[in-house]
Amino acid sequence: MAVRDDIQNLSGYRYSRRKAQTKLDQNESPDDLPMKVKEALLTRLAEIPFNRYPEPDARQLRRRIAAKHDWEEPGVVVAGGSNELIRSAVITAGIGRSVVTVKPTFPVYADQARILSAELIEIPLTETFELPLQAIAEALEGRRGVVFIANPAAPTGNLFGREQLEHLAQRTARDWILILDEAYHQFASSDSLSLVRRHPHLVSLRTFSKAFGLGGVRVGYGFAHPDLATEMRKTVMPFALSALQVAAAEAALDLDHLVRERVEATLRERKRLHQALASLGTHPYPSETNFILFRVPDPEAVFEGLVQRGVLVRRQDHLDSLAGALRVTVGRPEENEKFLQALATVLGVKAGD
Repeated sequence: MAVRDDIQNLSGYRYSRRKAQTKLDQNESPDDLPMKVKEALLTRLAEIPFNRYPEPDARQLRRRIAAKHDWEEPGVVVAGGSNELIRSAVITAGIGRSVVTVKPTFPVYADQARILSAELIEIPLTETFELPLQAIAEALEGRRGVVFIANPAAPTGNLFGREQLEHLAQRTARDWILILDEAYHQFASSDSLSLVRRHPHLVSLRTFSKAFGLGGVRVGYGFAHPDLATEMRKTVMPFALSALQVAAAEAALDLDHLVRERVEATLRERKRLHQALASLGTHPYPSETNFILFRVPDPEAVFEGLVQRGVLVRRQDHLDSLAGALRVTVGRPEENEKFLQALATVLGVKAGD
């Protein structure tokens, strides 16, 4: 085949779909859009001429996003999921140069670096999952390209401090684009927009897949200085968002109250779930996201035991420094309770002990 060797050598994005009544493995919102919102959306879709192309750069949606966040519309870039904007960033600044990130982290950063033939440098987080600032600084020296940092971090769930990010922003100012992937920022009540305003080489990536609950729609967006956003839009395919995606995203932008309620419910359940995991003898890590990373003595046996009881979580024990780790999405109270009861049975302990 005429396929590049480095593509054939890739394992691809690792996800094996398993059937389970209680699905807590992909950090999705546990709640779908309300039926009234869906009905209104369907009415709107009926008015869309499907034979016509949508706007090439989804300008109407970009205006809505910009107005909502008090941002300049030229500084907003959108695509079919934040994954596409990760690719866009590597195309914009990484091809023929370098991609620097940490590990463990979201694997798409490394995958896109390899696919697009950029030099990939992955630097291990510290034992407490903090940013290894000195090692990152050494990797930056004499290179240029793009740096990816997820904040809150995935799959570890922690939030990096503002001082660390400011330090990194200053170290990357000359030859780098710094991407702050803030997919989970609503669950941390924190964001980096003020930092992005002060540093024209920074980008804040966001998604409609998590707190908005539109994982099936696939819409991502980013905030940057207008000059940088303009360059990134050149690397996003024209008509990247269909009229259906735009309509769904615009509908979600009107659900502020509902999104806040659902985020607050997730935070309450996250706290309860963390305490319960500790009481069952596992080692849960602090989380600023809608999931919790926790360690168990035998992750394979625990994972399979949960699947047998109708509960699906995500194995993370194959990742660097995460031996014994599983990850559970914070679901609805009844889903979390089923998970805890199943986990207690698998571990051979009583829930609440």
